[in-house]
Amino acid sequence: MTGDRDRGAGRLEVPAELAVEVDRLAGSWRTNEALPRLWEGDAGLWTGADESRWLGWLEVGGSGAALRAVDEIVSRVAELAPRDVVLLGMGGSSLGAEMLAECLPPVPGAATLRVVDSTSPPTVQAVLDAIDPERALVISSSKSGGTLETRLLTRIFEQRVDERRFLAITDPGSELAARAQRRGYVATVLGDPRIGGRFSVLSPFGLVPARLAGRDVEPVLDGAREMAQRCLDTEPSDNPGCLLGLVLAAAARSGRRKLGFRVAPGGQAFGAWLEQLLAESLGKRGRGLVPVVAWPRGAVDVLELEIGASLPPEQLGAAGLRTAVGDARQLGAEIFRWQFATAVCGAVLGVHPFDQPDVEAAKQAARHLTEAMQRRRGDSAGPFEGPPFETSVRSGGIRLLRPAVEGAAIGGGRAPGLRGDGGEDALTQQVERWLARVPADGYLGVLDYLPGRGAAARAGGELAQRFATRYERAAAWGRGPRYLHSTGQAFKGGPALGHFLLLVDGWRGEMRVPATSEVCAGLLLGDVQRAQAAGDAVALAERGRPVLVLEVSSSDPAALTRVQSLLA
Repeated sequence: MTGDRDRGAGRLEVPAELAVEVDRLAGSWRTNEALPRLWEGDAGLWTGADESRWLGWLEVGGSGAALRAVDEIVSRVAELAPRDVVLLGMGGSSLGAEMLAECLPPVPGAATLRVVDSTSPPTVQAVLDAIDPERALVISSSKSGGTLETRLLTRIFEQRVDERRFLAITDPGSELAARAQRRGYVATVLGDPRIGGRFSVLSPFGLVPARLAGRDVEPVLDGAREMAQRCLDTEPSDNPGCLLGLVLAAAARSGRRKLGFRVAPGGQAFGAWLEQLLAESLGKRGRGLVPVVAWPRGAVDVLELEIGASLPPEQLGAAGLRTAVGDARQLGAEIFRWQFATAVCGAVLGVHPFDQPDVEAAKQAARHLTEAMQRRRGDSAGPFEGPPFETSVRSGGIRLLRPAVEGAAIGGGRAPGLRGDGGEDALTQQVERWLARVPADGYLGVLDYLPGRGAAARAGGELAQRFATRYERAAAWGRGPRYLHSTGQAFKGGPALGHFLLLVDGWRGEMRVPATSEVCAGLLLGDVQRAQAAGDAVALAERGRPVLVLEVSSSDPAALTRVQSLLA
């Protein structure tokens, strides 16, 4: 490996086999004056589409204007004296704020930030049970104002918390902005429409919730501005953001199409934010880097990344990249460096880093299924029976399912090599036979729609680790529906290397979408979540990604244990 090329911003230890390609790319960027073109917003640097419309994040808070606006909102909300700040938002509307809250120390007496980015009934109920409605502030956060999960969660929390204790964060002209005005929310904070969700952490979407939860964000902005100044350097090898982007692009182009996340204490939320930034920005047109959480030792197709608050050198194995986020200024610098690197890598790979073309497919499939549920449910008050899933094999509290959507070629049904007969041996054999098909250069994506608490919260991640150990293949893990707004783009649009195991919850609870909701009115929230899982299974299958769906009840400890035993 070459020596350190960090230039004071994280560690860039470039594997020797990438060094030649990195130098070649740097020479090309130097010759083509690509860095000045990036700062000038030349869309031709990427795909020639509308990339120039999405570069507002380069301004890093508008020279203090963003922080002043944040402080005005904090002052206005102070009289509510919130003990809990509940953030309802998906993807970039919550991951950035959650990352700031985890990485920054709270001031004494700060409110607790509770992020709700799930349609799992137990997860939502746990937050409802934990808050005092008279001491809570609820933030409904959505750039478009129409995000399905945020709309449903907002309607549910409006039934519990006075709407005068709600705050909206959205872009100008959205449905959410109009609703906030009609319903008397305490305030509406408008974002910059030139900044996409995953690049919005240093805008109101990240800064406002973090400040309301008692975090000092000014040093973060200072660190980001300092890094932005360094990224003005027109020499690619001296520009920390550009150099990192070229390393990522060189890895992807040379066959290292997986980015292995090794996360130390204090870096979990930064890792989740970075997963979305890279996967949703670069995973398209069959290109990009797929974030994985487990992989065989010495895997030649994995570029390793260490993330943590403090990473002493002796803790680093053969990792190629290192990101430490131990203090606020360093955190801000790393946020901007990775955003800039993502834009650079997208240009080299020839993809549009600011769109997400494959995300909408799963949304449309889920919408079709929920509409079918509403038509067929009639006056039934219980869980919806029938679509979106049909049983293929049942055994020991686990069901092997296939989405009941016409034309969906899902591996959990009667696809080649899978039989529809029942019994414990049949289930185990079919799952093992399917897992064995993951090729040596592929990966298993474990996508779980189980509650984010208790034993169920650990099931998906443990399965990914077990698979990597037993089959010596890489594994990714995503919790649904969160991953649909994050790594889901790369799973569907990135390198076609993945097999996907979906875990859906057989316990659907009693929480219901309010009858006054504009979408999914009257449905059980658990049924909505199942439709989201089925919709993504269909979208994956339509793109040629093999899919297997298992149902396990989160309320049945024995069934959860049995799932783990499938990979014992």
